[in-house]
Amino acid sequence: MALLLLRTSGGEEVPQGRWLSLLALIPDTEVSRDGVAMNDHGLARELFGIERPAADVDEEGLIDYISALGVVIRPAELLVNMMMSPDASRSELGFTIAEVDFDASVLDAREPGATGNSFTLLPGYEIVRGRIDERTVEEALRTDPTFSDLLEQTSYNGTDYFHWGQEGGVDLTRQTMLRLLGEGRQLVIRDGTLYWTELEEDIENIIDAAGGNRASLAGRKEYQLVALALDGLGTYTAYLSSDTANDLAGWEGSDASPDDLAPELALVPYELIATGRALDSEGGFLAVVLVHDDEDDAAENVIRLGQRIEAAGHISSVARGEPVPRWSEVITAEIVQDGRLLIAKLYPNDGDVNRFRFSPFATLLLQE
Repeated sequence: MALLLLRTSGGEEVPQGRWLSLLALIPDTEVSRDGVAMNDHGLARELFGIERPAADVDEEGLIDYISALGVVIRPAELLVNMMMSPDASRSELGFTIAEVDFDASVLDAREPGATGNSFTLLPGYEIVRGRIDERTVEEALRTDPTFSDLLEQTSYNGTDYFHWGQEGGVDLTRQTMLRLLGEGRQLVIRDGTLYWTELEEDIENIIDAAGGNRASLAGRKEYQLVALALDGLGTYTAYLSSDTANDLAGWEGSDASPDDLAPELALVPYELIATGRALDSEGGFLAVVLVHDDEDDAAENVIRLGQRIEAAGHISSVARGEPVPRWSEVITAEIVQDGRLLIAKLYPNDGDVNRFRFSPFATLLLQE
């Protein structure tokens, strides 16, 4: 089988996989490096025996599909809102979640507010790919009773896109299930892929990344490594972040006891984390991939993570005052090294990966 390649903005050809093909559409920015989440709806349907509804399915049938899929993945915010009102998704955008095969979202970032003790929510953006017909979407945009009077079409670097209202603006008189605050939006639809942002800067950056005119996350070597590793593990979800500030200092003053934190077994620092849910012959599991500076650090962390699972406490979801279980009581782990990567399969001992709540920055992955 020939190895498929994609070309980055620098002209470099890199291996192409499910997750890399989405990362190639995501601009390489500080915000996107902080966190990007992706879902493979098609693989989730295959693994869990969920049938995609017919294009003309009625609302009841679509709700049944949404209920089944929603147990398996939590898609991007736009799709969550579409799930709440299938009729609104058809009338506003011309398609439903049943037509979606992949989604990607750059997670909302937060920055300190003016007082220093509050936070301001910054907008993220979403990419949806599937059996999405461009003409059907455009017809819905032009006939939508709530927003069509604000619809404008403009272009950037030769790519047309749609625009509504004030950038980042809110109009509560135009609230819909897809725009809960009546927000202004930017939208591009081409080749079965829809780009949905709040800020014009984001849509321009996405257009440039998708056209190979600026760097995308797929151009970063460490993202290539983890994306291909998650592909190999067969994950149907993926979360990647270079925000790995998860050290002992962050737990000072917490209710966690030294025994629960097991600071003597903290991991060697790593530079990127990726997680994803998957299913194999042993059951559902959470995949964890860590990228290190070198192979020696990866090898050391394979040892330390195994020791942490035996010694450290699973404290992230335990009510205060209750006994803290060891991680070994919660999960069964398979941990290996692959070059600079630590690759772990974490099987929940209750057998249900969809009830296994895992924060990438939980105490299990505590760093020195």
